[in-house]
Amino acid sequence: MSTEARRVLGLTIVAGTVYAAVVECPEMPLLDDPFERLDLAEGLEGPAQLADFSARFKQELRRVAPLAVGVLNTRKYSNWKYTDVFKRVSLEAAVMLAVEELSMPARTIRYVLVTQEGLPKAAGIDAKTFPESAHERWGGALRRYARERAVAIATAVAVARRECP
Repeated sequence: MSTEARRVLGLTIVAGTVYAAVVECPEMPLLDDPFERLDLAEGLEGPAQLADFSARFKQELRRVAPLAVGVLNTRKYSNWKYTDVFKRVSLEAAVMLAVEELSMPARTIRYVLVTQEGLPKAAGIDAKTFPESAHERWGGALRRYARERAVAIATAVAVARRECP
């Protein structure tokens, strides 16, 4: 099996930004991978903005060539406004559709939704102090976006433990 086929991409979506981490199976974070985050393009609106995001995400997905993509779900917050929820759901849907589009019978990419409740145990980190425990374990080795990317690493590790051959 090639190295690329033994990779998992972990994603967390925070305030309209997708933070990413690549883990090589079974659970070795590739800390120098250039895919750190992906934002919606400023200057574009509506469908054009989402199409641009999708195209850039697919480019990264082709480059990383993971066997699975794990996305950390979010908890509902009582003070969320429709615009906040719409942006998050739109990004998550764009990720799902990109994974489905690039998945082929000979090379399937699995999409895995990871729950916040199940993530700590699945990633082997302390549930009582999550997400700080993820940051303590992996954040110090990250150059930028350490807190968010440490959670993305935990997401990728959780998926890798389950999905890697």
